Amino acid sequence: GKLDPRNLVKPFTVWQMKDRAGVVGKRGVAPLVADLLGRSANARVHLLGHSYGCKVVMAALCGMPEGLRPVESVLLLQPAVSMYAFAETVPERNVPGGFRIGLKRTRRPIVSTYSAQDSALHDGFHLAVRRHGAIHDAAVRRHHPLHPETDPEHRATPVEQHLAADREVPLF
Repeated sequence: GKLDPRNLVKPFTVWQMKDRAGVVGKRGVAPLVADLLGRSANARVHLLGHSYGCKVVMAALCGMPEGLRPVESVLLLQPAVSMYAFAETVPERNVPGGFRIGLKRTRRPIVSTYSAQDSALHDGFHLAVRRHGAIHDAAVRRHHPLHPETDPEHRATPVEQHLAADREVPLF
């Protein structure tokens, strides 16, 4: 086939969508879920995400304040997150997965689906998001109690720099 210039831009839009999903989860959905959990002791809160929505859900779950009761369940359908998101220790980095703390914030196990037929996710996505610091969610990392902020190998990405300055993430 012909060379499609849009294919050259796709990895950058993947980074943008991935980072934006973390910001929306941490700054938008986390306060909403925390408010629901705080207002009703009886309401069972179930979280569900698909693709980048899984990152929104997990960034919300991990970004909520300490001391809240856990959500009832989390279902992730074809999650567009790192394969090490829940790892005890990420290989070659010696840090926990970026969403590992979420395992303690739900009553039931986090359930995730995967399909070998989803070539965009298992072939393209994981190649497109391979960049330094992508193991930990940029929006959650600043407040992640298990992440050593003194990691000598970590260099802040432009997105992390904008988040640290509490500014919007630029398109490119």
